[in-house]
Amino acid sequence: QVQLYKETELLVDTKTQDLSYTFNNLSPATTYRVRVRGIIDNPLQESDWIEIMFTTDCDVALPTFTQNFENTASGSIPVCWDNMSETSLADNTKNWSVKAESGNKSVTVNTSELYGTAVLLSPMIFVEDNTILSYSYRNLTHTDKLKVEVRGAGTRQFSDVILEGGHSGWQQKLLELSAYEGDTIQLAFIVDAK
Repeated sequence: QVQLYKETELLVDTKTQDLSYTFNNLSPATTYRVRVRGIIDNPLQESDWIEIMFTTDCDVALPTFTQNFENTASGSIPVCWDNMSETSLADNTKNWSVKAESGNKSVTVNTSELYGTAVLLSPMIFVEDNTILSYSYRNLTHTDKLKVEVRGAGTRQFSDVILEGGHSGWQQKLLELSAYEGDTIQLAFIVDAK
């Protein structure tokens, strides 16, 4: 017997004689719980349930992908984003995380006590013709630079240092990505606070 749950909702409850079972139509970036047990019909005998949890992979975002962070809990990062900081810090305020400021949310990293490189990776994004990346940034320190890098495009990578010093106001940056047309890329937002 095989059961599939999404949170507390039972999605699949089936009996099969096969040694494997394939679940279809699962949602991306979603955690599921699977329960499996053996059943013998004559005489009726049932084994204990065995449970496992798994999370499906993220979908590749299309170029119309928008991330505004408003629905992400403060102190965390959005689903399908990855905090790849080189340092292992117990205090989450020193790694990338969502912060609320003046009613709006943004992803920030506190570099005042960070000694190393903090990297935030976006979901995978498919680049079509005339794709332009637009993001806003600011830097409250005068020494730590923010760099944006395209990854996952084979040997065709670039990095764009968008800040040479401190700037207390928000700035918008536009990057034209036609060199990656037809590729699936990932954006890395990098702060080096060594």
